[in-house]
Amino acid sequence: MSSLIWEVDRSGWELQRPVVVLAFAGWFDAATVATAALENLASVTGAKAVARISCEEYLDLRTHRPRVFLADDHTRRIEWPDTLVRWAPAAEGARDIFLIGGPEPDYRWRHFVDDVLSVADAVGAELVLTLGAMAGRVPHTRPATVSASATTVELTHALGLSLPRYAGVTGVVGVLQQAMGATGRDGISLRVDVPFYLGGAGFPPGTAALLERVEQLLGVSTGQGGRRERIAEWHSAVAEGMAENPEVRRQIGWLESAYDRAQAPDAGNLFADLERYLGARREEE
Repeated sequence: MSSLIWEVDRSGWELQRPVVVLAFAGWFDAATVATAALENLASVTGAKAVARISCEEYLDLRTHRPRVFLADDHTRRIEWPDTLVRWAPAAEGARDIFLIGGPEPDYRWRHFVDDVLSVADAVGAELVLTLGAMAGRVPHTRPATVSASATTVELTHALGLSLPRYAGVTGVVGVLQQAMGATGRDGISLRVDVPFYLGGAGFPPGTAALLERVEQLLGVSTGQGGRRERIAEWHSAVAEGMAENPEVRRQIGWLESAYDRAQAPDAGNLFADLERYLGARREEE
């Protein structure tokens, strides 16, 4: 039985070129960068919840405990750590965007992936876009690096990307990408590298870099202008915190040298290439 629960009537929907964007807290969310990007996108687009994937089958509730809220009339309400599906209806000439986010599941990953893909099937998604972040040997003093891969050979050729090349332990996003590739579903994975020495602290430049790539791919505004001041404040706070630690500054210098030597060319604006590819797919159908 599916744990996917729709909370709205979908019978009258007339969706325009829908896309699913997702991020999960856990393995693929270093410094909460990916989930912060998803929440920013939800805020900017005004996305509202339309469905949920129940946590009952997938989470250890001793780790992801529900929360009790008390209303003004003293009515108690429990908020469960379900995976939310939010919808941002298309503006004129734009596309419908569905956002899926929540904790990475503890159990039954393959069934969870089936539920996620059921959302994509139900809305007729042209593309599934995953957001992620991993700790890496990169300095915070250089632009955050975002890498991209695609799930199908056709999409890699159209956008000049590559198929996923990572081998090793993985998270639920990796399982989802493999499932999409195995069934010929078009998907793109965006991953930003987070300086390993930041620990659990946030990394606003990484969140901004992910959102910039979302803008390039989907042609939607993600409110980047409002983040510049926060990023500048973050850099000032990090510099102040490291000013008294010469060893850390020396290590950052080594990372800067390695980063500068290995700097890859920018991927450029992918929006036009993606639109051509998806337009051709629509004509084939």
